Amino acid sequence: MAMNEDYCSYELSNALKACGFDEPCDHYYTPNKALRIVKDNALASETANNRFLDEIADGCCTAVPLWHAQKWLRNKGIEAYALLADDNAGYEWGIYDRNVCDNIDSNLGDGYKTYEQALSAGIARAVELIKKGE
Repeated sequence: MAMNEDYCSYELSNALKACGFDEPCDHYYTPNKALRIVKDNALASETANNRFLDEIADGCCTAVPLWHAQKWLRNKGIEAYALLADDNAGYEWGIYDRNVCDNIDSNLGDGYKTYEQALSAGIARAVELIKKGE
């Protein structure tokens, strides 16, 4: 079974879907937010996209791996990244917009315990900016 920390949360996966993410993934969330591998579902093929999972059951959604969300954002010209804080007290996130060649947001100073938590927060902020049209 995959580690939950390597995947966007159920809520973030749904937010990515609302912004247009519809790429095949090998895991999905059940309506009660349990992480499952797609091939464990008798109705599913080896990979599934959001449209297919919507047909399986209401409330199911693709469990988007953090790296996949990061790559999808990069293809849109947005770099969401995490890095170790200057004081080594945790991790921070930032968002770089390649269209304007500048950092457009960050959380410098508020350390997260893990790289994955910081990256997830950065991806969530990037999704918020996409929704707002920024």
